Amino acid sequence: MVALGEGEPARVKQETPAPELPASGSTPVTPASTAKRAASTPTTPRKARTSATPQFISCRDLGKYVNGVDVRTLEEARRERRSKAQALEAFGAKDAATPPPPHPARHATRKAARMPHVPPLVFDYADEATRKAATAPPIATAASTPRRVQRTQPRVFELEEAPTFYPTWDEFQDPLKYIAWTARPDGGNAAAYGLAKIVPPSDWHMDFVADEQTFRFRTRVQRLNELSAEGRVSQGYVEQLEQFHAQQGHGRVSVPQVDGVRVDLHALKCAAQASHEPEACDWDAVAAALGHTSSRAPGILKNAYARLIEPFEAFLLARRMRGGDVGQGAAPAHTGPPCAACGRADAHALTCDECDTAYHLACVGLRTAPRGTWVCPACLAGAAGDFGFQDGDTHSLHSFWQRCGDFERLWATRAARTDPAWGRYYELGAIEREDMVEAEFWRLVHSAHEHVDVEYGADVHSTTHGHASPTMEEQPLNPYSRSGWNLNNMPILAGSLLRYIRAEISGMTAPWIYIGMMFSAFCWHNEDHYTYSVNYQHMGATKTWYGVPGADAEAFEAAMQRIAPELFEACPDLLLQLITMMSPEIARREGVRVYAVNQRANEFVVTYPAAYHSGFNHGFNLNEAVNFALPDWVPADLACIRRYQKHARQPVFSHDALLVSIALHNQQMTTAAWLQHAFREMVDREAAGREQIRAAICSAAREAPAEVSTADDEVQCASCKTYTYLSHVTCLDQPGVAACAAHAGRVFGAASLKRWTLHIHYDDEFLSTQAAKLVERASVPEAWQRRVRRLLVQHPRPPLRTLRTLVQEGERIPVPLPELAQLRVFIERAEPFLERAQVFSTRRQVKRTRGTRSRRHTPSPTPDEAPQQVDKSLSALHKLCAQVQALPFDAPELHGLEAVAEAAHQFVNDADAYLQRDCADRASTRVLDDAERLAEQGALLPVELPQLAALRGWTARTRWFSELHRLGDSFLTLSDVDELLSEGAAASVAPEHVAMTTLRERKARGEAWVQAARGVLQEPRIELPALEALVEVPKEAAMPDDLRSEVFGLCAKARQLQGALLAASKDAPPGQEDVPGDEPPHLAETRHLLAEVASLRLALQGESDVRQAVELHDRWNDELARILATAGMKAARPEKTISFARDFCLRTARAASAAAVNLAVADAAPGADDAMPPVLPDAPLAVDELRVPCICCESRNVPQVVCASCATVYHAECLPAPLLHDAPWQCPFCDAAQLPVLLQARHAVSQLPLVALLQNTAFQRQHFRFLPTNYVRLQTAVRATVEFGVAVTLLFRRGELPSGLLVRPKPIVHGAPSARLRHIARRALASPMDILLIADATPQPSVPTVLEALLPAFYVSDRLPAHTAASYPTRRRMRLAVFGFREDDILQTSPDGPLHCFCRTPPAGPMVQCARCAHHFHLSCMRILDKNALPERWFCPLCSFRLRIRYPYADVRVCDETGAAQRTPRGPLGPPLYVDVQMSRRSEDGPVLRPIHTMPDRCVELHLVKFEPAVAMDVRVSKPAGRPRSDAKSAGPPGEPAASSPTPQAAGPAPAPAASLPPVASVAPEPSRIALKTHTQQPSAVDDRPGPTKRARVDSPPLYAVPPALPPISQTARPLLPAASRAFDERTAERHRAGRANLLRRGVSEAMMDAYPMGWDGTAIVCQIAPDRQLVLGPYISLAPSDLDGTEYLRQAVQAEAAAAPAPLPRPSAPRLDARAPPLPAVAAPHVPVEKPRLDPLSQAPAPAPRLPRELPPLAPRSWDYDTTPDALRLGHLPPRPGVPLRPSERAESLDRARLSEHVAAWGAPTLSPHPM
Repeated sequence: MVALGEGEPARVKQETPAPELPASGSTPVTPASTAKRAASTPTTPRKARTSATPQFISCRDLGKYVNGVDVRTLEEARRERRSKAQALEAFGAKDAATPPPPHPARHATRKAARMPHVPPLVFDYADEATRKAATAPPIATAASTPRRVQRTQPRVFELEEAPTFYPTWDEFQDPLKYIAWTARPDGGNAAAYGLAKIVPPSDWHMDFVADEQTFRFRTRVQRLNELSAEGRVSQGYVEQLEQFHAQQGHGRVSVPQVDGVRVDLHALKCAAQASHEPEACDWDAVAAALGHTSSRAPGILKNAYARLIEPFEAFLLARRMRGGDVGQGAAPAHTGPPCAACGRADAHALTCDECDTAYHLACVGLRTAPRGTWVCPACLAGAAGDFGFQDGDTHSLHSFWQRCGDFERLWATRAARTDPAWGRYYELGAIEREDMVEAEFWRLVHSAHEHVDVEYGADVHSTTHGHASPTMEEQPLNPYSRSGWNLNNMPILAGSLLRYIRAEISGMTAPWIYIGMMFSAFCWHNEDHYTYSVNYQHMGATKTWYGVPGADAEAFEAAMQRIAPELFEACPDLLLQLITMMSPEIARREGVRVYAVNQRANEFVVTYPAAYHSGFNHGFNLNEAVNFALPDWVPADLACIRRYQKHARQPVFSHDALLVSIALHNQQMTTAAWLQHAFREMVDREAAGREQIRAAICSAAREAPAEVSTADDEVQCASCKTYTYLSHVTCLDQPGVAACAAHAGRVFGAASLKRWTLHIHYDDEFLSTQAAKLVERASVPEAWQRRVRRLLVQHPRPPLRTLRTLVQEGERIPVPLPELAQLRVFIERAEPFLERAQVFSTRRQVKRTRGTRSRRHTPSPTPDEAPQQVDKSLSALHKLCAQVQALPFDAPELHGLEAVAEAAHQFVNDADAYLQRDCADRASTRVLDDAERLAEQGALLPVELPQLAALRGWTARTRWFSELHRLGDSFLTLSDVDELLSEGAAASVAPEHVAMTTLRERKARGEAWVQAARGVLQEPRIELPALEALVEVPKEAAMPDDLRSEVFGLCAKARQLQGALLAASKDAPPGQEDVPGDEPPHLAETRHLLAEVASLRLALQGESDVRQAVELHDRWNDELARILATAGMKAARPEKTISFARDFCLRTARAASAAAVNLAVADAAPGADDAMPPVLPDAPLAVDELRVPCICCESRNVPQVVCASCATVYHAECLPAPLLHDAPWQCPFCDAAQLPVLLQARHAVSQLPLVALLQNTAFQRQHFRFLPTNYVRLQTAVRATVEFGVAVTLLFRRGELPSGLLVRPKPIVHGAPSARLRHIARRALASPMDILLIADATPQPSVPTVLEALLPAFYVSDRLPAHTAASYPTRRRMRLAVFGFREDDILQTSPDGPLHCFCRTPPAGPMVQCARCAHHFHLSCMRILDKNALPERWFCPLCSFRLRIRYPYADVRVCDETGAAQRTPRGPLGPPLYVDVQMSRRSEDGPVLRPIHTMPDRCVELHLVKFEPAVAMDVRVSKPAGRPRSDAKSAGPPGEPAASSPTPQAAGPAPAPAASLPPVASVAPEPSRIALKTHTQQPSAVDDRPGPTKRARVDSPPLYAVPPALPPISQTARPLLPAASRAFDERTAERHRAGRANLLRRGVSEAMMDAYPMGWDGTAIVCQIAPDRQLVLGPYISLAPSDLDGTEYLRQAVQAEAAAAPAPLPRPSAPRLDARAPPLPAVAAPHVPVEKPRLDPLSQAPAPAPRLPRELPPLAPRSWDYDTTPDALRLGHLPPRPGVPLRPSERAESLDRARLSEHVAAWGAPTLSPHPM
């Protein structure tokens, strides 16, 4: 393959490849050693030569390298090996007689990977120390190479420099376009030079990406004096003489010498034959011609000619005269190979050692067979044409760079002996050094005595050895991998024709790499197929190029043939072999133009089609080359194909296939323009060849020729070696052989015409059609030119619009059009006329100002200013009208100029008539509209008229006076007056006009009023008389509209409020006895009235009396709340204080009933429907109503338990958790051991402060204007307690109660308490007010309460021990809200008919049964699409809600039917409201609703009909006291089941006997509230397994302070939970334990987890400081020894965040802070938590720094489920965010992290909810 600008592989004889030269040693360079090496290693086909005084210099003697590594390095590595076999393998020195078989592992590149490390190359940009340490000169790069080098002296041989181009960045963007410009004669004209140099912009430097460690290449050895044509002719002639005389038995040829110089035998032959008579030759003249001046020279030359030259020339002459046979004779008739001369076979024939051809001895003129080697006459005559390069060593870049450096130093030292300039070689400038090397190179090429061997790494395949430039496959991020100047990309760019070749061609479409050294050369050649070539130098020394333009290619070839005819006779395709050099001086002497250029680092050299080029290197360098083709190359390719056919050289690709591929794949017009002629030539040539073959076959066979369609495009002609892409001929006689149409007769012979077959790739019609299409596309420019000429001929004044259309069409034609430029010039000259005509022909767009005018928003019209500096006067219009008739074109803009001029004259006349009228006259107003219309018409005229501005001013003034006439004496605001004054000034109304004066006076009055009004409004208390004075102002004052509205509105409001206060201050009855609600009638309106008066800063009559009445009402309520708070009883929120007190009074009145004390109480259980209505003073109570069903004294539909002894029914939620245990169960009044637990949780207030409150003189009823609603209730409750105490006292006096209980300090107790005593004690304990006995009921000085008097009867002290209360501290807990759904009633009260599901319809289609409630549902109602995908245990949406698990088949929406939706404000068209379940669970007010903007595709709705708010309370935990067991079998620890208790599997739901188990109420406990917690804070489900006593968060009565809890459901009475619920609670418990363990490892104490809601969000510890706020504490914390519960730590963290963070931004809804939370203690200095240097065990990465919230809410201790695993962070825990709808198909378990991050980014860290919905 032809290398681009470089030498290609030597094309030596393929039958006998040159043997590899063994690696040279490190012997010194001496002529003797070199000669010995040359003589001992003969090469083929070049024979060894000897000389008396030859000088041999070889670069291979410098250093010794094996596979690119220095031998000394390998020697060091060998010492570490263990065996000789390893060393031999490393050195590659195995026995040559037994070479190893081929193997990929022995490839040089792979072996290099196993070789020792190669030192890096040293470049010129390295530091000074590195450059000094280098053993070779630093490699030149673009960093040190100057872009512009100025030559001050002529080149060697006085050659002319080839052009050098310096493209700009814009020109450099398109490589092929720029190169095409350099080749064109109207561009750079570089094609006339044959080659050119292109220097990239200064900032462009291609990266060198080859791996220095693995890059290996094989060099070729070049002997310089064998490169020249004349030198090789002389050498070949001597070799022929030696071979001839050796075969003739003359012995060894001894070349004579003259004065110590060997005689050039070839030159001697040429000089002797020049006289045409060698016998009569003038030998003196011959000696002079050869340069010999010795007197002995003629005789020596004559003797040499006669002895050596003349016999050989006679042999050649005889051979030529006899047609190649030099002798004939009779040969014995024996069998053997046939003779090449006579054709007869003979067993004694002589065989040629070169071509293995047999000859008779007589046929070659020999009598006996010669000894040694023998070559036939044909090989002897052609021996001069055999030449080739030897293979050199395998190198790495570093080893070759070292050898190059050694050779440069060696040659500089050697040449300095004769030329002192070489001693300063490294100190010379670039130009001087390059010229000196160039002269030395040509001297060595023509030297006959100095044999210099150099190495050249040529034709290194980049696809095999590695790319030098970055590629998209290996370096995709490198910006140069996409560059068009990257040689990997240039052959396949859009403009290169080689991109249409399907296969990759190494050396043409894939770059080759060339590594040169000093004096290494590439010989004369032109590129394969005469293509373009581009060569880029990555690094290194200069490379000198010589070029001959393609126009002089034939002259150059003729000159070469004249210089060396013998070489061309032996090898006609000599110039295709790249092995011959010729001095540029000789070429110029032969009349050939030769140009030269020096290529340096980071420079390109481009060679053009058919141009010959050669060159040599000045030192170590590395270049890369590749081919490409442009459209102008196609004719050159055809010429090259014909040349290849002449020499039977195989082409690289098919010329015809390339043309067809371009025609089929490129439909552009520009392509058709240059392709049509080449395609037509191909079609005509192919058609003629086919016609010739068809005619020949028809004439021989007398029938139609056989034709076969074929798609094989790789067939070659056996004669000319060209590709027969379109058609070829085959013959049945020679299968597998093909021929083109031109050489079919030569290949097959005319005798076999009948058996020929014509193979066709494309038929004739296809080729003709494609040619016609190309002609059609190429004829588009000509058609356009014809249209232009026809238009100009037919129209003397062509329309300008048509000319523009032609120009637009011509610009889309990518072909140069001469007429296009002329049309552009014509249109450009016509544009000024059109622009002037458009000024007068375009009607201006003016906004209309007529119609109803608003005097505050529509200003008066003002004259327009001319925006453009264009002469639009009437005179300019007349001048343009006169020029239109003489213009050479036509345009629509020119037709209406006359009409415009006429309309302008008419407007001037009409405007003058209006300007003569008076503006202030009312009569002018009647014609104002006509004048404005005329002004608008004049504004539309494209002419500037002075009358237009005057008319506009007149209309503006007239409109202003018309406005004043319309307004008259009406009121005007200050802004109206200002607007009128400004409009008048704009309309040029005189300032002294009476109208302007009047307006200014009104403005002055208004400004005075404004000053007075602002003074009144700035007072701290605004008096009503002052406002009324401001309202009474005359209408002439122009007041501001906003201030006037404010004053008048404030005055009206003050009058209204004054009347309301006077009505409220009158005496009125205090109110009703019992008023529903929290406030008396009219109090809210009065509060609002006072607040409005205060906000308006009004001073009104009667305000102080009304305010004192409201304050008296509030003081009484506050005093009542304070008294209750001292006993630990206060409302959950401040706004609930009044309702809390109301419930307190009602509860006290129900419990402290004197009638219930006097009732004969039995131990029978009351009915299930008992009710306890509120106790009123005079309301008689029925007997059944006085029985107490529970300590709360009221009947509720909640889970209940029944005492096994007294059969009293208790609410499960009214009893503390320690009292709820397994059966048999007894109440605290029957089992006295449990009574202390109930007493510890009781909160009660003393009776005395409440009585004092009612007796306070300041709070007597007659003093209240607004009687508090709880006043009468408190009177009723206190009266009830007094009556209750009197009734109990009377019972003591009558002896119905044991009087011994009143003895102190040791009461007297006899026996068990009676049923009456237990009944009274239960009433006293249920009362939240301590009831005192009558003072004389006991002899003690202090009066005890009823409960204190009765407690000794139960063997309980009337005063609890102090250690009992202190041992179990109070914990803050919350009872979550309770949801009641309409669907609960539907499922529980189903009729007897077959109705199912939420839809209450009969069964239809497939149904599904819930595993928990056992009800059936329709699949469609449950939104289940695939019944086969149902799990084994399926839960309906309602049970899923109760179990707090996600319903996976649809979104569950909760609709509100409790009335909360009516209390929630929203727009009439707003989105629907649904219950926010997560927020509503902790809501202490009502269900929380939120709008849903996007409804999911699948949704199930539940309807909320009952809602019990959440309640936060103080729970005092105590250990349950043990109680005696009557049965020994059931004895055991408290809370554990009896030994005989049945297991869940053995016992069914059948109830136990009443004697042993308490009866269970009919209402089953709510499933969602049976999740309990053990004392170890581990949640578990209430299932059938026995276990310790459990407790749970439960609701409490509004006024009862005992912490409620669920009762322990007995083994037989509790409902069996489904297995899925038990599994869910087990997983929850496991996650709870894992979460607590994780927090403990990170520094959180048990006390801190019990006091505050702590959690883990996956990256940090968080504390839930508010319902929607979290405090991020980081991955680890460290608590102080004195701060076990973390209170001080949290306070410091919040304060640190508040000091560092900016002001908080408003959130969509402010968090409701828990008012019950105790404030944190203040600290002196913030304490920064110390982070432990540990990794997050979940993510194995350092956690981020703590993030602090922006607000400082109080920290409220809450109960918490420590579910801190990543599974707990689910989407169900996130508050809804507008704009991010939740898809119904999303499951919490499989939710992707991206969507979770989206919610977290919008709302912050997720809320850690213990149970996801």
